[in-house]
Amino acid sequence: MRHALPRALRALALAACALVAATGLGQDARPFSDADIDAIDLAGRGNPAGAVEQINARLAAGGITPGQQLTLHALRGIFLVDAGQSAAAAKVANELEAQPTPEAQGAALLVRSQIEAQNGSLARGIALADQAAAALKDSGNLRLQFRVAMTRGWELTELGQFPLALERYGEAIQLAEQIKNPALALRAHNSRGSVLAQAGETKRAMHELDTALAIANRLKDPTALTVTWTSRAVVASFTNDLAEQLQASERASEYARKTDSATLIATTELNLGDVYLRTKRYPEALATSLRAVDIARKVGDESTAAIALANAGQAEIRMGRLASGKAKIEKALESSQRMKARTQLATLLGEYATALEAAGDYQAALDAFHRERSLNEELFSEGQKRALLEIESRYQSERKQTEIDLLNQKNALQASELRNRALQQRVWLLAAALLLCGLVAIGLLYRRVRSANRQLEQSNELLKVRSERDPLTQLLNRRAFLDTQTPGELFTGALFLLDIDHFKRINDVHGHAAGDAVIVEVAQRLRTATRDSDRVMRWGGEEFLIATTPMPQAQADRMATRVLQAIGGAPIPIPGGELVVRASLGYIVFPLAGSTGLTAERGINLADLALYAAKNQGRNRACGIVSLAAASGEAVGEIERNFETACHDGRVTLRYIEGCASDTAPPRLP
Repeated sequence: MRHALPRALRALALAACALVAATGLGQDARPFSDADIDAIDLAGRGNPAGAVEQINARLAAGGITPGQQLTLHALRGIFLVDAGQSAAAAKVANELEAQPTPEAQGAALLVRSQIEAQNGSLARGIALADQAAAALKDSGNLRLQFRVAMTRGWELTELGQFPLALERYGEAIQLAEQIKNPALALRAHNSRGSVLAQAGETKRAMHELDTALAIANRLKDPTALTVTWTSRAVVASFTNDLAEQLQASERASEYARKTDSATLIATTELNLGDVYLRTKRYPEALATSLRAVDIARKVGDESTAAIALANAGQAEIRMGRLASGKAKIEKALESSQRMKARTQLATLLGEYATALEAAGDYQAALDAFHRERSLNEELFSEGQKRALLEIESRYQSERKQTEIDLLNQKNALQASELRNRALQQRVWLLAAALLLCGLVAIGLLYRRVRSANRQLEQSNELLKVRSERDPLTQLLNRRAFLDTQTPGELFTGALFLLDIDHFKRINDVHGHAAGDAVIVEVAQRLRTATRDSDRVMRWGGEEFLIATTPMPQAQADRMATRVLQAIGGAPIPIPGGELVVRASLGYIVFPLAGSTGLTAERGINLADLALYAAKNQGRNRACGIVSLAAASGEAVGEIERNFETACHDGRVTLRYIEGCASDTAPPRLP
């Protein structure tokens, strides 16, 4: 159920599509107007490919002003990006750039901003959107200015720069009021309310949504009311006010059924089913989710259908229908895999594991957990690679620009010297003065080249450090540890793999800002609880890895106790209060009694199994592998595949250390 918020935001975009009916799209009995442009703009947010077809037909029909024609071309480029046709959108940008007017240049920059953002380069996208705003500032095309303001607000929100995003959406509201289009004003108020909610300003968010609701009531349009009530459900999800979220979701679903948009109905039914799950109303969740599946499939929305089917499966698992529920969720996973929606697939796998664990099917829960973890590692690695490539690309661009500037200065200097040679017989004094100036310029140029080289070296070093550090905690990351390991080399020392208990619940209940605060504080406490020679790493998500030099088993037990006490011994401050946090820990000391030497990779796998055993015993405890009866690598592999069996038949000896009790007493050794 962690996808409730993104799904609600998605519903707002789909609802905006359906506002076409309120703005008069398709009334061919009257001349084409700016209101028709607004309608196409709103339609494209839910159906970009269809909007492109409408724009092409309108451009071919003619009968529009030059300003309207320019706006339609810009919208065509934006919707091509939304439809996944970035190459075609780039061609539109080229066509706009060929026009000499500042307004056309601004439209081209807007399209290129969308292309960069779609490709993951948000910083570059924001820079281009800022240039577009500057180019269009003095134009009279208020609709293009509104589109730029909304684009800047969205891109800044994606980067987490909420104050700047609020300013941009405020500009969009002012432009919508100048245009005198209530549907555009409603869209901007809803977006601003969503940002305020993400920033923790829930009271201000509700004030924005009250304004939006007043506009929707004046419009008397069910789609506008659906948009606003869905926005209220979004804000309620940030405060974890389930009662308010349920009421808002039910109202949104009620108004959606009064529209003729099957896509909108499917999405609001999906959101309502999710809220029923969170409030443990499983029969209603099952019925509502199945309705969403049927409607989504009829309109070809496979993504919504997959999420709704997974919700239905969770409801059945919670109701005790394990086999039927698992079958539904597996079908949803297959659909997400087929669509290559890997982020959605990872989310569904995590919820699947949680539902199976609650039902007591621990082996299946472990399998789902490992599938989710593997997929999240892939997504994390790809995101890190994209960030590094963006940094490198930006740096290379700056370096090339510096080289061009230096070359231009050098060419100018050479031209000056040529002129001096032609005049030196007639004006020796002037030539000498010019030569002196040239020597001074060369000296300054040489100093600039040396400075640029030093900056290059510093940037390369900074890039290397950033690639080995977690940006949130400044701990070493997974890559920093793996790069120090030689393939096949046996590991000596101790490994401690730690996972924060119920971290997803912290994010769901208290918000991602609180989750980040917990991650940072846990990292600091781990630094305090370990030695200077120990390596503390953020392994991924809420997991941390500690690698130490060789130590006796008893010392490792004491260290595990110390780590549990460091984390759970005192509440962690979060925005708006404090939170008691517990953790589970799996650890192992090498060389391990009863087994051959092991590599660090295999040691981490064993520590992970010990961590899962600690969670299986109720969390808030450590589990150490004391001995392992495995004389070969094949025997170790057999134990990894059947760990629980190996524990029962004595091939693996475990030691449990309980964590802090509710009164924050120190952990107890067995």
